[in-house]
Amino acid sequence: MKLGASRIVRYEVMFLHNVNNLTEQNMVAELDDLNWHDGVIRGLVQVLPETKQATSIVRLSASLWKDQSDCVRCSFLLTFSGVVRISQIVDTVELRDNSVAGNIIHAYWSKKKTKAQHFIMQLYDGYIEIVFKDVSVTQQSEAAKSD
Repeated sequence: MKLGASRIVRYEVMFLHNVNNLTEQNMVAELDDLNWHDGVIRGLVQVLPETKQATSIVRLSASLWKDQSDCVRCSFLLTFSGVVRISQIVDTVELRDNSVAGNIIHAYWSKKKTKAQHFIMQLYDGYIEIVFKDVSVTQQSEAAKSD
């Protein structure tokens, strides 16, 4: 399947929010500042490269607590570029069943000064690992959250 200049592989982990509905009022956060415990993964999309020289892009959508005292999760979009490998084992029934309380146990990334960084997300009955070069974290504005 060809869409524009890229082929798209879509992993529908959860489809509760539109991850592509971002506005210009987005706020950028740092990966280290995110509170992953009891967050909710919403979706994972991989854009495959057209040429052998190019690398993939992976977009991960999640709702996370800004801090432990918050009452409402905030929606974030993580865009990984220079992706050379993605591995996942995901039980989608467990993700759905734990989506209210939170289906993310923990997530972390290596901060080594090498060519490739590693992002690992531990889920209830699963994990996602992404080997990448760069990542950007965007917080969705309130206007972008509405469907």
